[in-house]
Amino acid sequence: MKQRTYFEQAAAIAAECSSPVRLAILEYLLKNGPTRVRSLAESTNIAESTLSNNLRRLREAEIVDVERQGKTATYSIANPSIRQVIANLFQAAGADTAAPIPEHQPAVTFARSCYDHLAGSLGVQLTRALFAKEALITDAGDVTFGPNAEKCFAYLGTGLSSLDASRKTAFLCKDWTHADSHLAGSLGAALLRGLISKGWLTPIPNSRGLELTAEGKVGLEDFIGTRLEP
Repeated sequence: MKQRTYFEQAAAIAAECSSPVRLAILEYLLKNGPTRVRSLAESTNIAESTLSNNLRRLREAEIVDVERQGKTATYSIANPSIRQVIANLFQAAGADTAAPIPEHQPAVTFARSCYDHLAGSLGVQLTRALFAKEALITDAGDVTFGPNAEKCFAYLGTGLSSLDASRKTAFLCKDWTHADSHLAGSLGAALLRGLISKGWLTPIPNSRGLELTAEGKVGLEDFIGTRLEP
């Protein structure tokens, strides 16, 4: 009976992901994190009535979560496993995403790309350091720039003036290999690009895994303030 429940839930997820409208919603949430209904409607050009119906179906299938504050509803992808499924669907369709990865591969649990930003132990530790150094702060639940943002991100090879304005700047993404979160959004994507451009991280072929270079180890250990052991 338990196995049948898994089959039914898997079938429900697959069925709800068969709609181009719902996939457009999920892609936006994948890239931009928790989003209010009005912002989601404006950004995806989906009528609010159509959007509400599709969000209800995604919520009933446990693909998205909703947080309500008064009349405001904020939607997000339900969990890291669902996030992985959606990313894999887009990758299978030819979207520019990296290949699926084995969950317990050491190189991958240390540093990997999660859609387009840095994840794994390194991503979590770097995010903690950015908050500790006040490069990032939280304001009414949102992640925003702190007083030391420009200096810290410049050290990491990330220019703040060239962020993708069509996306949410920053939000926290739950890391499925660690009980914490890493930085996502256009800032998270720019951070990963900057670390690769500096030669501190190198993509591992045919994987989402990222290799920490000798130069990157020195630079990031100095920034984070602890030894990094891939």
